Amino acid sequence: MLLFSLEKALKLTEGIGTESCADYRRRLLGHHPSICTNLAHHYCRLAKAKSHVEANLMLLRTDDYLKLGSGSDSLYLSCPDDELRDFAKWHSHNLEKLIIRKVRRGSSKTVIQLAIDYLEHRGLTFPLDNPFEASQEEIAGAIARVKCDLWWRQKLRKLQDIKMETVQIEMGQVNKVAGIYASHNCVKRKFAQAARNKDVLAQYVAENDLGQSFTLLDIAERGVSNPVNRRNELMTRIAGFEAIGKARGHKGVFVTLTAPSKYHSFLSKPCVSNPKYQSLTPADAQSYFNGQWRKVRAKLKRDNIAPYGFRVVEPHHDGCPHWHMLLFIEPEKKQALIDTLTHYALQIDGSEAGAETHRIKVEYIDQKKGTAAGYIAKYISKSIDGAKLDADLYGQDAVKSAGRIRAWASAWKIRQFQQIGGPPVTVWRELRRLTAGDKKETALEGLSDDHLRQIADAADTGDWQAFTELFGGPIIARKDQPIRPFEIVKDKPSRYEEAAKQLIGLIYRTSEFIQTRFRTWEIKRKESFNTSATALFSSSGGANAPPLEFCQ
Repeated sequence: MLLFSLEKALKLTEGIGTESCADYRRRLLGHHPSICTNLAHHYCRLAKAKSHVEANLMLLRTDDYLKLGSGSDSLYLSCPDDELRDFAKWHSHNLEKLIIRKVRRGSSKTVIQLAIDYLEHRGLTFPLDNPFEASQEEIAGAIARVKCDLWWRQKLRKLQDIKMETVQIEMGQVNKVAGIYASHNCVKRKFAQAARNKDVLAQYVAENDLGQSFTLLDIAERGVSNPVNRRNELMTRIAGFEAIGKARGHKGVFVTLTAPSKYHSFLSKPCVSNPKYQSLTPADAQSYFNGQWRKVRAKLKRDNIAPYGFRVVEPHHDGCPHWHMLLFIEPEKKQALIDTLTHYALQIDGSEAGAETHRIKVEYIDQKKGTAAGYIAKYISKSIDGAKLDADLYGQDAVKSAGRIRAWASAWKIRQFQQIGGPPVTVWRELRRLTAGDKKETALEGLSDDHLRQIADAADTGDWQAFTELFGGPIIARKDQPIRPFEIVKDKPSRYEEAAKQLIGLIYRTSEFIQTRFRTWEIKRKESFNTSATALFSSSGGANAPPLEFCQ
């Protein structure tokens, strides 16, 4: 199949340039069989628009950009995952050997420099920002990482996601005509990764101190990694914020923020290359939004304005992110909030054509036309699983679009949903874990007042409004929060011989401990699991479902 793709790519570029150009194309396109057809199409477009020389330079730049290392131990990031795994395994073990030899003869500084140079030559960075100023414990953890093939694999896959999708955007493969939100190559790769992860989870079993056991796949499907559970929890919290706003007389505003034109590789109508595009990636655009949002928050804090609500990040058809925010605010502060958002939305390139029209869009929530949660529900569904939607904004099947959006978010490491204000969701989940088990009364008895029991009951009934109000309101400062997660250091160190923390419960008013996790668990491979001695459950629901005490 890959050989056929290469031959097709060579056929497409046949006759362009000189005879030596043909040999040059065969060699470079042969390095990237998974994307060589797209590369060939892009090559042809460049040769026609500019010259075969410019097309050759593009091919050289792309080949160099996707190459890690040199000589016989190099890797092209367009490779399949098994080649990436082999590369990670070989180099982690080789670096370990080099470090062992260097330790016998040199100082810790020479060992660190060896690792830094070795990693940089292969496109990776040492896992400490200031290694020569770090403690011995920090250095030991970093050295343990660079000797681990799993660490290498994780970093290489992240690099592959970013570089491969950057190339796809440059080739015009991310837009509503070629591949909406993310390239076909990216979607295929991320779906394959999800399938591998699912297979791995199915191969492992968690056993607790009572002898109960569940596959990790069943456990994952019972938690918020399950799209249905994730969507339901988000909507519960959003509806709770809306109820708070209504009870307090606050106004709801729905704000959409769009990045400057230079971040968009393609226009929408018509779907053609954007002449203002400056080769910036979705990660660059998200960094722009985060930077402007930090300025907004600082300004709002100075002006004593504290909105609460949710933010959703989703891609335009060309992969460039934009933000949707559902915010609730006191009526007298509403205009100041909008003015601040508008100022920073137009602060960079605000004079370009269309900026005042497209950079920020504000809709005031009208309860007569629908709920505030209804405004944002479709964006949440579109970004998770496409449930209850027929099509997305561009007329694409909503379920398929949701899969592409998940692939996009995974590739660019973009956080899709962010709560603004309100109590920490970790406390909510821990209290729901507690109330779902049989240890609630034991854990809560002996407390000095009934306040925590009321908060726990609100979490138990899924009442985010009551939970938030009892917690101190939607804009409570961190230092004033009555409940915080409580962690202990595990008996066993992490994979990298570092102290590992474990969440076991909550601290109420800085002094009283509430245990929410009562079982101890051990993870084993199915093959080494003694099914005759324990009860192995494989159902994701019903009587044999994993308990919420472990799943959430």
